[in-house]
Amino acid sequence: MAENIEKKSRSSTERRDRERLIEFVFNQGISIREAANLLDIKLRTAYGIVAIFEKEGRMETNKRTGRKPLFNQTFEQNIIEYIQRNNDATLKEIQILLQETHGSLVLLRIR
Repeated sequence: MAENIEKKSRSSTERRDRERLIEFVFNQGISIREAANLLDIKLRTAYGIVAIFEKEGRMETNKRTGRKPLFNQTFEQNIIEYIQRNNDATLKEIQILLQETHGSLVLLRIR
């Protein structure tokens, strides 16, 4: 029987902990392993924080950008208006409209 395993979400290490890790390693001479244990940070994460600090001189994480939207608001508004005017519009007709109005091919599909 399978156990219910709770999946831990990915979270970034707080800036305070990053600063303390750098302080421990570079100013107090504590090993990365010991500092990671003191701060309850995964060892691989601690090595990554130190490596980025050495290479780039920063402690901040990069902003997670995620997936870009498929449509901008103009695209979306054109689709809504077209469907309101033509209730029986097909996806092919909407694709042709978007290609004519925005000059780019947009592939639409129903999931």
